[in-house]
Amino acid sequence: MSSLASMTPHPPMLSYDRYGQGLSTDRDPLDAKAEDPEHGHDCMDVVRDLKQLISQICNEKDLKVPASSENSSELFEPPIFFVANSLGGAVARLYADQYPCTVSAILFLDSVVANSDFVSIWPDPDAPGFAEKYLPLPEGVTEEGLRETRAQYGKVFHPVTGIMGKVEGLSRRNLAELLPDSDKPMLRFEEDGKGPWITVVGHGFDTFAEEGLKVGLYHRALCMKLIGVRVWGHLLLLRKPILIHIGIGIMRG
Repeated sequence: MSSLASMTPHPPMLSYDRYGQGLSTDRDPLDAKAEDPEHGHDCMDVVRDLKQLISQICNEKDLKVPASSENSSELFEPPIFFVANSLGGAVARLYADQYPCTVSAILFLDSVVANSDFVSIWPDPDAPGFAEKYLPLPEGVTEEGLRETRAQYGKVFHPVTGIMGKVEGLSRRNLAELLPDSDKPMLRFEEDGKGPWITVVGHGFDTFAEEGLKVGLYHRALCMKLIGVRVWGHLLLLRKPILIHIGIGIMRG
């Protein structure tokens, strides 16, 4: 972010903290009325909040741009380039789907696997048929180790029982319903149906060994099928987009 900021000219850049994160110490107002404050709002609420924030900044900073058509004098919010980390990947996809033709590019950084409970990706040694399917286990892997891994992932990442999001009240329990597929919904940026430019970055398969393939295959589908698709390896190519950094935790570039 600092390198981009030093360029002249550079696009407008926004790095922000969601409700309950970083410098945004206030909780989402929806949490106060929720039956369960730990699940007080969801990713669609985050999307709507972000849209309001972008619109307000564009109005206050006079960032609106003319339409691409020469016959129109109407001004629009500039195209968005999302730099999306972890849960921010889901937010970026939902935003681009909710507000078509507004997102010109998305850089996914270790995007969340939105349609997983993060427990079932690990084999269950107590499930019927485990022995026939998985034994013998690879060297260094034990049945007790699998049980412990599943338990720990459940405590941290499970969309209902995990601790992720509970401090800020951001519920993930409907995330698999909002984004049930890695390659849908089809996103649109231009009127001819072309989608945003996409770059997907994830940990190397070697880091996560064979189990990392399950996450990697999701990311591969996300990259190759999601938009119909234009895979983009360059950073600043489009017409002066507004660059927005979204993700999990404190966002500082």
